[in-house]
Amino acid sequence: MKKRLISVLLTLCLAAALFSSMSVTAFAADTIKYTLKSGDTVYGVCQSLGIDFYANYTWITKTNNIKNYANLKPGTVITLPAAGAKSDSATGTTPVEGSANDKTLLDGDFISGYLVPHVMKSGETVYGVCSEMGIDFHSNSDRIMKLNNISSYNKIAAGRTVLFPSTKAPESGSCVKIVAHKIVSGDTTYGICSSYGISYDGNLKLLQTLNNKENMGAIKAGQLLYLPVPAVISANQGGANTGNTNTGTTAPAPAQYEIYTSISNGELLVQISGVTVTKAKAGDTIKVECTADKGYTLDKISVTKHGDAAASVEVAEDGSFKMPAYAVDVKVSFKAAA
Repeated sequence: MKKRLISVLLTLCLAAALFSSMSVTAFAADTIKYTLKSGDTVYGVCQSLGIDFYANYTWITKTNNIKNYANLKPGTVITLPAAGAKSDSATGTTPVEGSANDKTLLDGDFISGYLVPHVMKSGETVYGVCSEMGIDFHSNSDRIMKLNNISSYNKIAAGRTVLFPSTKAPESGSCVKIVAHKIVSGDTTYGICSSYGISYDGNLKLLQTLNNKENMGAIKAGQLLYLPVPAVISANQGGANTGNTNTGTTAPAPAQYEIYTSISNGELLVQISGVTVTKAKAGDTIKVECTADKGYTLDKISVTKHGDAAASVEVAEDGSFKMPAYAVDVKVSFKAAA
């Protein structure tokens, strides 16, 4: 009997030792407790556990009272949402205010947040801009870097446009709606992008960042796909989403017109608020971004009515133009560098 008791105690001690050595412990039905080890980052831990860090950063930050992710030390115990748990972040599963009334969305889609572009001025910091916009810099720092391909906040030049993630639309002006589309059988990322008039190839990196996924072809029915869709908020909308009126009546979604491109000896993108598009609404400001091949330099940017080269559209010095109420041809020519 005494030997049996000792055997049971030894078994319990071994089990306790085994569980105490593990970093991850189930805590509740929808949360996980994790003990940080040397070299761990919260982002890396989330990836290893199948948790979308960017979709849950607000919840993670508030739950763990994290002031600065860079200051977390080995041995710190953090609470994480279980994989697939719902979130109210800028790329979460909860629609932001006004989604239900946005008539520019496809059936069943909703807006989960916004990317607000800001042109950095001399002396400005990302931290300061976040404070002005009411955005928590510390919980969004990593995401802002990834969205904008920023390696250091000390190297942001004045004049650069930076996208800031927000759960609120700006009171007026251009922004990018993060549209959540529930994937159904037969959907492709390319096809869904086309239905919203945005370029799959031109926005691949942004799509990968928003969806925390490298292979955008690996989508499954039932999942949410997050899309960057450019929008313009008018002042009289008071921060509401585009596609609505203030008269109580439902306005039809504005027509979009195709943009056809032609280029040689270089690369060409047509963008709205940093999002590459294949069609746009009349009045949208389109920016032509082009890069010459080695040994060439820009010669001319021309925009004409599709099928009618004699009907030209004025192009500003910075390569931008206002989208007319018809399809257009955008042609960029380069010449050999002197």
